[in-house]
Amino acid sequence: MSLKLPRNWDFSTFKVETSRIARSKSVIPGEGGPGPGSPSSPTSMERPLKAGWLKKQQRSLVKNWQQRYFVLRGSTLTYHKDDKENTLQGVIQLRSSKVNELLPSSDDTGKFLFEII
Repeated sequence: MSLKLPRNWDFSTFKVETSRIARSKSVIPGEGGPGPGSPSSPTSMERPLKAGWLKKQQRSLVKNWQQRYFVLRGSTLTYHKDDKENTLQGVIQLRSSKVNELLPSSDDTGKFLFEII
């Protein structure tokens, strides 16, 4: 998964374990119990460390960028269609993931790109 975000996004508040490399999976809401966006989940009660709009690259043959609202709570990153967080689109567990900065292409000049693996 690749994401675009503004240059002023502050990574200094992240405490992500990067000693292990593992594939990050977006979890589809509704599978395997309550998701982080559901009222019965303790994660949804945590105060967000960071929240805002990012562009996420689709995982299909056509690599389109879609704007999503991302919320970081602890080591869990969720993304939604809107900033009201009503529609959970996916969950990324960062504890076992690694974040790599990507070099922008000529089309992405001035944008900060990274991937979560």
